[in-house]
Amino acid sequence: GGGGNLEAIPRTPGIHYILTVPHRDRSVTTVVVGPRTRLIQRTRLGELLQGTDARRDGGGYQASLTEPLAGFHGPDKLRWRRSGWQIDGEQSLHLPRGVKHLHMTVPLQRPLQLIVRGGLIVFSNIVLIVVIWLLGEHVAGRLKPPSVAELRQAATSFRTRLAFSLAVFFVVPTVGFTIWSMGRLRREFRERQNVISQQIVRDVAQPARALADLPDETARERLARMSTDFSSDLLIYRGGSLQFSSAPLLAELGLLDLFVPPRVYRRLVIENRPEMMLRSVLAGRHTNVIYRAIGDLNGAAGIVAVPERALEQETAAGRDDIIFALLFASLLGVSAALALAALASRNFVKPIRELKSAAVAVGGGRPVGSFSAEVPAEFKPVIEAFERMDRDVTRNRKALEEAVGFTSAVLQNVVTGVVAIDSDLSITTINARALELLGSSLTSGTSLNELESSDWAPLYHWVRAAVQGTAERKRELTVGSMRVQAQLGELEGDRKGYVLAVDDATDLARAERIIAWGEMARQVAHEIKNPLTPMRLGMQHLLRVQRDRRKDLGQALERTAAQVLEEIERLDSIARAFSRFGSPQPSTEPLECVNIEAAVRETVKLYSVSSPEGVRVITRRPMKAMSRKNELKEVLINVIENSRNAGATETTIVIGEKHRDGTALTIEDNGAGISEEDLPRVFEPQFSTTTSGTGLGLAICKRLVESWGAVIRVESVVGRGTRVHILWGVTEDDNEDEIADS
Repeated sequence: GGGGNLEAIPRTPGIHYILTVPHRDRSVTTVVVGPRTRLIQRTRLGELLQGTDARRDGGGYQASLTEPLAGFHGPDKLRWRRSGWQIDGEQSLHLPRGVKHLHMTVPLQRPLQLIVRGGLIVFSNIVLIVVIWLLGEHVAGRLKPPSVAELRQAATSFRTRLAFSLAVFFVVPTVGFTIWSMGRLRREFRERQNVISQQIVRDVAQPARALADLPDETARERLARMSTDFSSDLLIYRGGSLQFSSAPLLAELGLLDLFVPPRVYRRLVIENRPEMMLRSVLAGRHTNVIYRAIGDLNGAAGIVAVPERALEQETAAGRDDIIFALLFASLLGVSAALALAALASRNFVKPIRELKSAAVAVGGGRPVGSFSAEVPAEFKPVIEAFERMDRDVTRNRKALEEAVGFTSAVLQNVVTGVVAIDSDLSITTINARALELLGSSLTSGTSLNELESSDWAPLYHWVRAAVQGTAERKRELTVGSMRVQAQLGELEGDRKGYVLAVDDATDLARAERIIAWGEMARQVAHEIKNPLTPMRLGMQHLLRVQRDRRKDLGQALERTAAQVLEEIERLDSIARAFSRFGSPQPSTEPLECVNIEAAVRETVKLYSVSSPEGVRVITRRPMKAMSRKNELKEVLINVIENSRNAGATETTIVIGEKHRDGTALTIEDNGAGISEEDLPRVFEPQFSTTTSGTGLGLAICKRLVESWGAVIRVESVVGRGTRVHILWGVTEDDNEDEIADS
């Protein structure tokens, strides 16, 4: 508190600084700091204060300074030589207070110790490398953690369970024995320390009793020599209080028990027991302390105490060597047990693997190889049964191949293309006619999906829809210039499959068209004949009036001329309709984005004057579509006229109706409707539900709508009316399937 002087003493070996603090009329040295060097051996006091652990403070070498002998001059540079299992080094050091001799010792340890420690280091490095590699693979995305299903499968595997059982059978006893041995080893070391401490305390009991008759200074010096001789700290208590200590600084710092613990005092003094061991705290660290009664010390009970802290440090290195050796042996035993368990399980399941390989070979139609001769007796009945099964399967396979060959021969000679497919549209069988129609790239094992990028794409889409149940199992399609009839049948059995039959109906369709054109020509001829009759009758009537020189000749001429002109107009209409249908060349005008609502309202204006009820227009949403405005008006007029001819009193045009695959323009009426059997024929050119119609109106509408890339559909209920939909955004193949959704 009164200040002090801090000065360096460079020529004092082992001391860097000394702090001198004046106190009244004298100076008191309070702090001495030693250099950070191993040339000065640490005293037992320093070890107790710093808690030095011999296992960690070895540093791999030992260094000491000695006074050189007279006339001896060591090497100026450190010189090494090997002596047994250690390396010694010597060098002369020129210090401020003279020449000192440096001794260096590097213990190499025994080969067994090196093998044990090296093995543990290699094992730990391998584990660390494997962990780092697994983490790297996981971060790179090449290693994914196993799924729950994979873990469950591995856990239920016979080989895994067998290997686990064998491993547990060997590993558990080994690990248990290791843990027990390590615990036993620690107990034996503690017991050894206790025996040594008990022997020390017994040996120092008599000399310690003699210290009571000596002066305090002499007693402390003799106690210090005894502590050095026995390599242990000594404490002497008198009347329960600490009187002497081989490390008085610890007592002055309050790091020692200044009083005997009550339990020890009661046991040794009151119960008159000779000695006792107690777990206590010395210099802030736990250690065992042996207490022994030494009789009367100047009228008070005397007790000597020996801490085991120093003994623990002396025996730590040897104990660790044994523990490391035991741990290394245990790791070798566990590794060997795991390897042997894996090997045993592999050899045990070898017959099972052979049976699995044989089963895979039988399933693949390959010959089964011979089984190993070293098959356990328990597996021989199973292998014999499997061989019998293999013979039966081979025999049945031959019979099945003959049946398949016969069926294939029949299929190859039919005129219909036949393709057998499974639920994934993979082809299992295909005959020559189907290859000729669909293309030679389709073979057994390929997928019907290859048709999607060819002219047969409509057939593929229909087959996929039919398999999914969203289309009928029979369809007539147009593929290029061919007209194809296709039919899909489902196979019954455990394995779901289908049979696709494809026929080229081009010639049949051509014949039907010829018949249809003939029928239409007959109907057109009939329609032409109808206007000729009134024209003939009118001309004959006009001739009679002229021959009779009747006065109403002018009126008759006007009536007859008007009638003839009307019929001529009717003939011209029939001729133009027939000509337009017979020459369906696409319009030279390009498609344009037409405002549907504007075109509809322009067309409806024509009927707002001539028809008292008119036509009602409803706009669901604004609608624009690719079309030709004049052609759109012509289609609307045709459809509205058909509604009027069907006796409709209300006609409604709905703009922007939303359907699943497109937006529709719908014309709805409340006319007589069309019967269910006539509905599929409304777009045929020779068909008409009225006696005065040509049957070409809706056929022409269909051709115009299709030229825009749209689709026209008709649905009707007899007595309730008809709905005509013009849809943009769907294809012709969807026509039949989508009409129900309208």
